[in-house]
Amino acid sequence: MFDQTKKLPKMTRRAAGSLVMAAVLSASAGVALAADQPIIKLAINQPPWLDSFIAMVDKYEDETGNKIELDVSPYAGLLEKVRN
Repeated sequence: MFDQTKKLPKMTRRAAGSLVMAAVLSASAGVALAADQPIIKLAINQPPWLDSFIAMVDKYEDETGNKIELDVSPYAGLLEKVRN
């Protein structure tokens, strides 16, 4: 089992700190670059779980900064819309 009383060597702590900083910078850069991304357009039918799907899309937009435009159609009309 891991002994929590032992300290990590300096090099390991530095490497861990560098990895954490790189992850933070990558995440913030990804959000900054998301503003330059085109809007994602998604055709979807109108299932019973549409409200949950919209909530998931909203969470995705909040976390990434990417924008998604939903084109919601009745189930029977979706195929025709996608074909045209």
